[in-house]
Amino acid sequence: MDEQLDCGLLTQRTLNALHYAGIYTIKDVLQYTEIQLLKTDGIGRRAINEVKEILASKGQIGRAHV
Repeated sequence: MDEQLDCGLLTQRTLNALHYAGIYTIKDVLQYTEIQLLKTDGIGRRAINEVKEILASKGQIGRAHV
């Protein structure tokens, strides 16, 4: 799923942190575990929850490590 992550559910701070880490699409974020994302600068519990909301809304939460 190559859909961009900037679908209005992420705060600008979270989006910037993900982009800084090279994560631009849902497919990209599915390559990471929750622990890996938490080790990324600017990604904390709130950002993880935002990402989980997006994955759930796209029906990807069951396939994710997050």
